[in-house]
Amino acid sequence: MTRKIFSAALLLLVAGRVQGGKIEKGFERLNLFDYFLAREYFIQALKSDGAAAGYGLSIIFGLNNNPFYQLDSARKYILLADSIFKHLPEKKIREYNSFGVNAAAILTQKDSLCLKAYDRAVAVQTEASWNRYISDYPFCRQLQDAEVQRNAIAFLDARMANTSAAFRLFMNKYPNAEDFNNAKDLFELREYQEETENHSLNAYEKFITGHPESPYRKDAERMIFQMTTRKNTIEEYRAFIKRYPDNHYVPQAWHAIYRTYMKEYSKEQLQKFKNEFPGYPYKQELEEDFRIQTAFLLPWRSNGKWGYTDDNGNIFIQPSFEEAGMFSEAVAPVMINGKYGYIDKKGQEVIPFMFEDAEMFHGNFAIVKMNGKYGLINHSGKFILDPLYEDISEPADEICVAVKDDKAAYFSIAGKEITPFQFDVAGDFKNGFAIVSTDDAFGLILRSGQYAIEPEYSELIAVNDEVLRASRAGKWGLISRKNKIILPFDYDLVGEFQNGLALVVKNGKFGYTDTDGHLRIPVIYRYSENMITTSAFRKGYAHIRLKGKSLLLDTLGHPFVLPGFDDYGIPSEGKVAVKKSGKWGYTDLTGKLLIPCRFDAAFPFEFGFAKIRLLRKSGIIDSTGARVIATVYDDVHFDKGVFIVISEGRTGLLESSGGLIFPCEYEGYEWLSDRLIMLFAGDERQYYNTETHKAFGFK
Repeated sequence: MTRKIFSAALLLLVAGRVQGGKIEKGFERLNLFDYFLAREYFIQALKSDGAAAGYGLSIIFGLNNNPFYQLDSARKYILLADSIFKHLPEKKIREYNSFGVNAAAILTQKDSLCLKAYDRAVAVQTEASWNRYISDYPFCRQLQDAEVQRNAIAFLDARMANTSAAFRLFMNKYPNAEDFNNAKDLFELREYQEETENHSLNAYEKFITGHPESPYRKDAERMIFQMTTRKNTIEEYRAFIKRYPDNHYVPQAWHAIYRTYMKEYSKEQLQKFKNEFPGYPYKQELEEDFRIQTAFLLPWRSNGKWGYTDDNGNIFIQPSFEEAGMFSEAVAPVMINGKYGYIDKKGQEVIPFMFEDAEMFHGNFAIVKMNGKYGLINHSGKFILDPLYEDISEPADEICVAVKDDKAAYFSIAGKEITPFQFDVAGDFKNGFAIVSTDDAFGLILRSGQYAIEPEYSELIAVNDEVLRASRAGKWGLISRKNKIILPFDYDLVGEFQNGLALVVKNGKFGYTDTDGHLRIPVIYRYSENMITTSAFRKGYAHIRLKGKSLLLDTLGHPFVLPGFDDYGIPSEGKVAVKKSGKWGYTDLTGKLLIPCRFDAAFPFEFGFAKIRLLRKSGIIDSTGARVIATVYDDVHFDKGVFIVISEGRTGLLESSGGLIFPCEYEGYEWLSDRLIMLFAGDERQYYNTETHKAFGFK
C-alpha cells in the first residue's frame, strides 16, 4: 500500500513539473511572438495552472496582431485567471511572478480588454452593442458611461419610433436613465395624442375616464369645453356646466355666461343677470367686477413696464407688461416675454400668451399673428380662421377678408370660405354687399359670394345703402345696387355727397345732383381745379368762387348774398364771416355787422367759438368778438370742450377758458373717449379728463 501511495505522489510531482514546464515554455514562445505554440502550451497547462495559463491565453486572444484575436475569449480567460489567482498560496504567486503573472498584470490586462470592448461598442453604437458590453464587462471602469451611452441611444430610438409603446418600453427597461422623465413626458403626450387621434368628443371623454391623473387631462377638458361651446352661447355654456361639473373649465364657462350676458354693462343689466342666474357661484365678485368693467382703463408705464390706470390716474393694474394695448370689449392685448396674450380688467390672463402680434377686439373677434401669418380668434381664444394669411380684416357684416399670395377672399365668422382667393381689392361688407376688383375692374358681390354687379367699372364707390358712384370709359355716373343707371355716365367727375348733394362736372362746368340722379342745381357754373372738394356742401351751403368773388348756394340752388362785402364764408350759428377792405369780421344773416372787420382771416363759428388769424397766427374769439385765445399759435381749434393748439409743429392743450393744460411740446393727440384726450411725444403720454378736469401722465 505504501509503495502505491508513493508511486502516485511521484507521478503527481512529475506531472506538476511537466505542466510547470509548459507554462514556462508558453511564456517563452509568447515573448518570441510565437502565438501558435504559446497557445498550445497554455491550453495544455490550463487545468493545473489556470491562473498563469488563463492570463497567457487572454494576452494571445486580446492582441489583434494574430489570427487568434477574439475579445470574448480574452475576457473569459482573464476572468478565469483572476478568479484562481486570488486563492493561490504565496509560493505559487512567487513562482508565477517570475513569468510576469501577478495581480497588477491581471488588472492591466482587464483594463486593456475593457477599453478595446468599449471601442468596439462605440463603433457599432447600438442599444444591443452597449447591452452586450454592460453584460460582459461589468467589472470595467467604463460601465457607468456605457450605461449612459446605451440609455441615450435607446431613448433616441424611442423618439424615432415616437409611439407611446416605444416610450413605455424604454421606461420599463431603463428606469434609472437620465432621460426617464423626458420619456415619461413624451409617453404621456403620445398616449394622449394616440387615444384622441380622431379628435372626437367621445375620445376626449374616454381619455379622461381612463387616465384621470394624466397631465393632459386638463387639455382634454379644454377640448371638450371648446367642442361643446363652439357658438359661445349662454345655452351652450349652461349645458356644459351641467354635463361636466368636474371639468376644470366650469369656472370659465360661468364667467363666459356672465361676460356674454353683460356685453352692455349697466346696473339694470346686472340686476337682470342676478335674477336669471341665482346659482352663479361668484356672486361676491359681481359688484366689484361691475365697478372694474365699467372703468375706462389706460396703458400706464413705470420703470419700463406697462400697467393700467383709470381716466383719473388711479392705478388699476400694476405695471408688469412689456407692452400694453387699449381695452376693448373688456380685454386688452399685452406682451410678456415677447409674446402677446389678452388680460381682463383685473389683470388676469384670459387668452394665453402665444401670439407674435395681437390687435384689440372688435365685434367679438380679434386679429392675431403666429409664425408670421395672421388669423382671427374669438373671446375664448379659439381660432375662427387659422393663422395662414398675409393679412386679414376685422369682420364686417359677419364676414372678413383674408389675403393669400396677394389675392383676397371672403370668409364667414364661422370660418367658412365664401369666395376663392381671386380679388385684387376686397372691400368690407355693409348691408349685404361688398365692392371688389379683379384685373382693375370693380364690381359688387353678395354675401353668398355671387356677383350682384359683374366687374365692369374702373371706379366704384358707395354713396349709401342703395346708391354708388361709378366710372367707366372715363365718365362718371350713379348706379343702384341692382346696376340700374340713376345718373347717366355723362360727367367728368362726381364728388362726394354732402347734405344730400354731390358736385358734378361736365365740359368745364359744374352743378349738383341728388342721390336720385336729379340735377338739383344746374350744370352752369364754371369749374376750376379743387372745386370738387372746396365747393362741396357744408352746413346747408356750397361756397363757390366766381371771378374772384364768393357765391353761396343753399340746397335748393338759391343764392345767399350779402351786399357791400368783398367776400364771405359759410353761415354758422347765425353768423357769417365777411371780408371788407382786406379784413374779416362777422355779420348776422341780414348783413348787420356784429364783430368789426379787423382780422386777416375768419372761420365759421362752432360751439360759440371761431378761429381768427392775424399776422399769420391763429387765435380764438367768442360770439361777442372777445379774445379767448391770443393770436400766437400756428393753428387752433375747439373740440369736445378743449382747445387743441399748434405752434412750430408741436401740439398743446388749453381749457375752454383759454387756461393752459399742456404746453406745445407734443407730437400729436388722440381722443380716447368723449371725455379723455391723450397727447404724446415719443414714449411720453399725457392725459386730460374734460369731465373731471384732471391731468396726468408719464414720461
